Amino acid sequence: MAAFEDRPRSLGRGVGGTADYFVEDARISFEHADGSEFDYILDVRVAVPTDANADYPSFLGMDFLSHFRITLDFAHDLVELR
Repeated sequence: MAAFEDRPRSLGRGVGGTADYFVEDARISFEHADGSEFDYILDVRVAVPTDANADYPSFLGMDFLSHFRITLDFAHDLVELR
């Protein structure tokens, strides 16, 4: 965790309780079904790595996901953001 020691950090609430995180400028690129691309630029909260969160597969939280309508299609392994 030494690489994160000098970063400004905050506490936030998550699904599992309170989390220690830092804010990172991010550019997230999407490819639409028609092949066109879209960039979304925002600040994302990134959890400080710990033994407790090391196995979580995603870094996107409600600060990002709340901007979209989300459809999950498990039969086709598809996540749709509108």
